Amino acid sequence: MIEVALKSVDRLGPIPDHTKQYYLTPLLEALANYTGEPACHADLCVAPQKKAPETQNAVTS
Repeated sequence: MIEVALKSVDRLGPIPDHTKQYYLTPLLEALANYTGEPACHADLCVAPQKKAPETQNAVTS
């Protein structure tokens, strides 16, 4: 999913690798937190962050 997003943005014009790398980690973190599973792209893997119990209750309420 992340790769598709980066490729679709590339259609607007070439994006420097350092810019892609800057946005890749937060995108992978968001995906991992959303799915509850590790998200990987190339050599970079991010595990989902565990939420504090009070945060989970606030989100589900």
